[in-house]
Amino acid sequence: MSIRSALGIRSVSRVLIVGAAVALAMSTGLASAQPSRSPGWRVVYRNAEDSFLAVTATASNNAWAAGFTRTSQPFVRHWNGRSWGSATLPTGVGGKFGGFLQVLAGSSASNAWAFGEDFGVPGPTVISVVLRWDGKRWSQLTTPLGNVVIGGAAVFSAADVWVFGCPDRAGDPGAGTWHYNGRHWTPLRLGNDDICSGSALSSRDIWATGVNLVAGGTFITHWNGTRWSHVKTPPVTLSDGKRHTFLASSVQAISDRNVWAFGNASIDSSEGLFGGVLHWNGHSWRQVSLPGAITAVLNSASDGQGGLWVTAHYTTGAGPELHFTGGRWVQVALPRVSGQAVALNGLALVPHTTSVWGVSANSHVILKDGP
Repeated sequence: MSIRSALGIRSVSRVLIVGAAVALAMSTGLASAQPSRSPGWRVVYRNAEDSFLAVTATASNNAWAAGFTRTSQPFVRHWNGRSWGSATLPTGVGGKFGGFLQVLAGSSASNAWAFGEDFGVPGPTVISVVLRWDGKRWSQLTTPLGNVVIGGAAVFSAADVWVFGCPDRAGDPGAGTWHYNGRHWTPLRLGNDDICSGSALSSRDIWATGVNLVAGGTFITHWNGTRWSHVKTPPVTLSDGKRHTFLASSVQAISDRNVWAFGNASIDSSEGLFGGVLHWNGHSWRQVSLPGAITAVLNSASDGQGGLWVTAHYTTGAGPELHFTGGRWVQVALPRVSGQAVALNGLALVPHTTSVWGVSANSHVILKDGP
């Protein structure tokens, strides 16, 4: 199996959780496609050899992007405040049959982490890869996680790292929930629940989503520095006017009173899944309708101003970015590359700014919005 086809299975499984999605047209306060601020989204780096899957930033002069090359080898690129450049990975990463990096997280210029997979044999076999940047070089870590799918991470320091992962639709096992204290990896058992990915405000304030491996449902959970506690979510209203179970797939925490949950709901098995959004105001959830024929939210990031950027999956494929600002959705057209629409695979806010990085696998570009 090729890297692209394997990623197609795994990336969709993390977002949709179960089944395929079909269209849902939900209306809300919406402005037509237009730039929402200046400078808007523009291409700042392009390399036809690079397929980007993830991006993270710790400062305006420090960001990382990662993915896989045309020859199916994992890579990382670094932003130093002036330009994007190459970084050297440890010998052996990528192996004989290739690999990729699809999760990035960091806390400073001397502490960045990259997670992905090598293909040890032709096919979808998972060999987990965990890399760490110490300010001078990337090194590969030996961990007890096993050969599992890693879907998310939260990094606060070199001695405070969370790793999450749930099973994918190819049948590969998920990492579960692990914490690294700088010396030891400790698994946190949540019964039959596996956390898939999370969004952190601090080391004592992490929101996450996951799946129940037995019942098959989803959940949202919160870490308060001591324990994980599930947070009940309400059903969502679909086009039939009825309330349906919300299947959470990802979460974006902006503040204690501004947390977004993305997922799906289904009217019945013949109708498929429809995209859904919930917003937490610090006390309760409320549904926020999505504009247009959107089946799922693929990526999200804070805009640094209390709002939100969202990459959505439309029934027609790639479409405009969604910017939630001023209490409404604004559709923002991305630049076209070689005449084709750009689909973003990752988003990351530059801390303490209003700048956001975006990366694309199929268009081989890095984009930026804001100063």
